[in-house]
Amino acid sequence: MTRSAPTGRILKNDYPSLLMLMFIGIMWVLAIGGGVLGFLPKRRSGGTLEVDSTMMIIMIVIAVVVTISFGWLSSKRIGDIKRIVNTGPEVKGRIHSIGFMKDRGRVEYDYEYDGKSYHAGNAIWKNRETTKLQDGDEITLIVDPDNPSRAFIASLYT
Repeated sequence: MTRSAPTGRILKNDYPSLLMLMFIGIMWVLAIGGGVLGFLPKRRSGGTLEVDSTMMIIMIVIAVVVTISFGWLSSKRIGDIKRIVNTGPEVKGRIHSIGFMKDRGRVEYDYEYDGKSYHAGNAIWKNRETTKLQDGDEITLIVDPDNPSRAFIASLYT
């Protein structure tokens, strides 16, 4: 059976992946908006619309560093999830606990792989798919063969 993990499904369900990408956008809004619209401390006192070029350069450098760092981390995580979903073995598991706080949550599950028991979990977004999951549900997991303590719920990523 061939499986694939579309990037959209990963971003829809995997909290860390989308959060890192959102943080990149937030940093650029702060960098550009802060300089142009006056969110930076020097501009809040009113007066002329002169942009402090030193502060703008600092904010843009910070935004570039955040973009490179978080972009790399996010693409690495998405790539890891795609690799695991595409090539990892499926096992049965059981949801140990699931909870949500506002728009995000965490699901913990237990499973066996290669004769050993594991307990793992994922940070998830609260959406129609994730709220269907309940404590005690039997689920299909896809295990990372290189790191069996890491697994993903198949229905959320395929």
